[in-house]
Amino acid sequence: KMKVYSVVAVALVHLAVAWRVSAKVVPSHVEEVPDDGGNIKYFHDDEVDECETVVIIGVGTAMGPNDYDLVSTQITSGTSIVTVIVDPEPFWCFKKSATSYARLVNAFVLQLGELIPKCQGNSPNFFVGGHSASGMAAAHALPFITTFEPVGFIGLDPYSFDSPPDIHIPGLFWGFSDTTCFADVNEAAKPAYVGTGDASRVLYQIQNDMKHLSHCSFTDDGCGPIGGIVCPANPGSNRIRESVGESVKKFVAQLGTISKEDFEEAVSDGLNVVVYANEEAPLYTEPVRWLRVGFRALKCWWAMLLNLISGSPRPIATAD
Repeated sequence: KMKVYSVVAVALVHLAVAWRVSAKVVPSHVEEVPDDGGNIKYFHDDEVDECETVVIIGVGTAMGPNDYDLVSTQITSGTSIVTVIVDPEPFWCFKKSATSYARLVNAFVLQLGELIPKCQGNSPNFFVGGHSASGMAAAHALPFITTFEPVGFIGLDPYSFDSPPDIHIPGLFWGFSDTTCFADVNEAAKPAYVGTGDASRVLYQIQNDMKHLSHCSFTDDGCGPIGGIVCPANPGSNRIRESVGESVKKFVAQLGTISKEDFEEAVSDGLNVVVYANEEAPLYTEPVRWLRVGFRALKCWWAMLLNLISGSPRPIATAD
């Protein structure tokens, strides 16, 4: 009995902490950015007055701004960081367009004070990046970002790269040891990390040989409709979101100076992660390129089918 009571007590403590974290982080509604058409949703800590940092995270394939509340809350809680989830292509499943990503973030920053009143009159540091396909789009969009100068890149298993991209700013990446959801690990966070200058980069490689933690663990409910049945966020994913939040806070605070020991402290207890930093690099194996096309198509076709069944289909735009 005492053991049962102890387990219940620990669970209640965790619930209380989670409620406290979420209670002070205020999300906006999903808003359309004027002069662009892309959508954003932002999160800020109501107990912090400043808007010193804006972290911009693009959504993954078949995802939207409402799918990243948990990780955004972890990033923002207790800080002057405003986390902004962006969807450059709301009516298109594949979020791969670098030009769409750049166009949205350029327009958003030009209107920052109007869209986020807390940031009016501020000159925050901007970090850009994304999850999955938008992570790749963000990397390729860097040369086209003209209305501001990003100081860092944040990639949540960005995918898919045929070769390492040219990321000329400090980079923080989260990836996996084993492929899940058909997002080949050798076309995701690894090449993005390799393409970043070796004096200011860090890669968290989650050891998921049992495949219980996946490419979509960064989302609230996995990727795709109906609780992410295509690629679910399995139990244990919250440790990933908590660790991402802590690592982003360290990344923002250090502004490009990477101390591996400091970043290792961001990992939650019970999460098995290998951390690479600066000149260190992970090993590669031969990628299975054909899998990525089939997986993205499956997620999008399934999402479109359910939209039609629900009676509220959305138009499908042409990707750039």
